[in-house]
Amino acid sequence: MKAWKVFYLESYQLRCAKHFTENVKDELKSIGIKGEAQRDFLNAIFGFVEDEVYHEGLLDAKDDQTFDAVLASLEPEWNKKERELLTEKHDPKFFNWMSKKAAMMKESLTAGVRLKAGLQPGEKMTSNAAEAGNHVLKEAADYEQISLPEFVVLAKSVALK
Repeated sequence: MKAWKVFYLESYQLRCAKHFTENVKDELKSIGIKGEAQRDFLNAIFGFVEDEVYHEGLLDAKDDQTFDAVLASLEPEWNKKERELLTEKHDPKFFNWMSKKAAMMKESLTAGVRLKAGLQPGEKMTSNAAEAGNHVLKEAADYEQISLPEFVVLAKSVALK
């Protein structure tokens, strides 16, 4: 991504929302928060729909100041929830983990950046389509490394199927 920014100064590098969701779930699980107990944390980050009404999450922030304010407001809530789910003596870890990810989220996941990159309000970027295409090509190549000319022939044959 660093090289990309050198040559495409005005571009936005969006991160896959699905992969970040999995990263968040994995972090919560590593702390000891599993399954349905993760719901409140996920809703606070990604937003949720209840009774046909969308409730914004942290990543719905349209600017850095709003993001920072929302993240700061989540600290006491998340710390309390962690202690409730684990033990009262538990040293909360999730807020600190999310704080370390703040710059990345502001650069590549928030609503403000997604809108600047051309996505519609509420639309989140995923890399599912590219990964699905990559899987088809890898499978067709039997997961072997091939030369560029071989790849071109392979890709054309896959596309024509």
